[in-house]
Amino acid sequence: MPKCVVCEKFMPSAFMEDTSDKKAHKCQFCIREKDKIEYVKDGKQEIVTKDWVIAEYQKYINSLVRDNKKIRKIVMGDDDQPTH
Repeated sequence: MPKCVVCEKFMPSAFMEDTSDKKAHKCQFCIREKDKIEYVKDGKQEIVTKDWVIAEYQKYINSLVRDNKKIRKIVMGDDDQPTH
């Protein structure tokens, strides 16, 4: 789950590149200094915005936490154990 060192947002790794020292990541939006990226998909021009990518990735992460007991336990603690 890479986080951009410039904007400090989490994004899918496909939108990230290593920094020159290979210790961190920069997103394509910060590298290009743009809020949207145009690309061709199946011969059709597409546009994706930074806000959309961030929101969709957050939905994905939330679904992982919700649907995967092991990930939920790591992120939120062990809710299945009774409290004493």
